Amino acid sequence: GSPGVVLLDLNLYRATGEAKYVEKAKAAGDDLLTRIDAADDPGLYTGVAGIGYSLVELWKTTSDAKYRDGATRCVIRIRQLGENTFDIISGTAGIGLFLLYASHELHDPEALVLARCAADRLMETRAAETAGVSWADTTFQVVMPNFSHGTAGAAYFLASIYLDTKERRYLDAALEGGRHLISIAATEGNECLIYHHTPGGENLYYLGWCHGPAGTARLFYRLYQATHDPKWLQWVDRAAQSIIDSGIPEKHTPGFWNNVSVCCGSAGVARFFLDLYRIRGPQAEHRVKPELIVAQTGYMQGAAGIASVLLDVDAVERGKSPRFTLPDSPF
Repeated sequence: GSPGVVLLDLNLYRATGEAKYVEKAKAAGDDLLTRIDAADDPGLYTGVAGIGYSLVELWKTTSDAKYRDGATRCVIRIRQLGENTFDIISGTAGIGLFLLYASHELHDPEALVLARCAADRLMETRAAETAGVSWADTTFQVVMPNFSHGTAGAAYFLASIYLDTKERRYLDAALEGGRHLISIAATEGNECLIYHHTPGGENLYYLGWCHGPAGTARLFYRLYQATHDPKWLQWVDRAAQSIIDSGIPEKHTPGFWNNVSVCCGSAGVARFFLDLYRIRGPQAEHRVKPELIVAQTGYMQGAAGIASVLLDVDAVERGKSPRFTLPDSPF
């Protein structure tokens, strides 16, 4: 939706210096300001937390305080709404990541208090497994363990709030989440693939941000940042190797169909390898651009996200950092 398009316009402005893009971003931001108080979804990729992130970035670009004030209103609205799920997309983990971001960028102490509440909620809802712990959304008939809707995303947020609070219990729970994921992964050779869902999807392996190694590797890297244990970097590399060995994008696998989005497809995988290049140095993979099929305009599923990834490629080729780092990225 509009928050993702705001980010694209800001990205284009920072890449080109053309004022028309920041004016478009401001127009969209002004519309978002009118929607905060009536919004009924607090999520990072579905609601108020996502609006708040885009407004902060708009404030940082324009220095217009109304966007900063709007982001603060988003924190207040999140407190009013609460949440009913635990995941990155629309639930506790994703909202908590925005709250950590808001506590840093807005110097808002209430945001950190709310982030702690989110973390404590995740601590209460974890389930013991034969190896480690997991999180599952009981509104679904299946358990999806990867980043967008699963244990990987919940553990990622707990590892992230540990970096802010140094409360060991959060890190311990995150490490137990990582241990569970490794215990259910297919690890033949030098790979790490975790199935899409159970029951019934144990042989279906997505590859992208949502349910594949491109997303779940974010947890492994965050655990490395929190512990400095090199074994977690090895799991990042194994996740990357799984994608390389799959043969995509030339080969369409059951978990990687003709999709070019940040969430499920080529743009999300491209960003993962771009991030790995930035943090690790070696250029491990060079891919040709697949045919572009545009069906949506937003960030995670549409043109705004795809174009933003291409702008990030341009930035890295120029020796610069990507222009935005979303709250759920450790890179």
